[in-house]
Amino acid sequence: MDGMMAKSKKGRHTTTGKALKPSVKWLEGFVEVEKVILSLSEACRTTYPPGHIRYTRDTPGGIKLIGHSDNGIVNIFVKVSDENKEKLLKAIEKKFK
Repeated sequence: MDGMMAKSKKGRHTTTGKALKPSVKWLEGFVEVEKVILSLSEACRTTYPPGHIRYTRDTPGGIKLIGHSDNGIVNIFVKVSDENKEKLLKAIEKKFK
């Protein structure tokens, strides 16, 4: 690649729990995904297993998800165009039933 590095799809916060890391990498693997922005981890107990991602709502320019890590949750914003949202949501639903 002519000395240029590939542009990262991650936002400001890049650390996640060990169990959630493969799920975030899976999201970043979609060509439709422009950027994955993670919030800070919030400690809490949940009924979902570590590594699970679930959809919360649509927003202008993307979708909001919640990722379940080893010790709590991480709010995730995925920047994706409106025409590609449905395809991504179906893939998330299929993988994380």
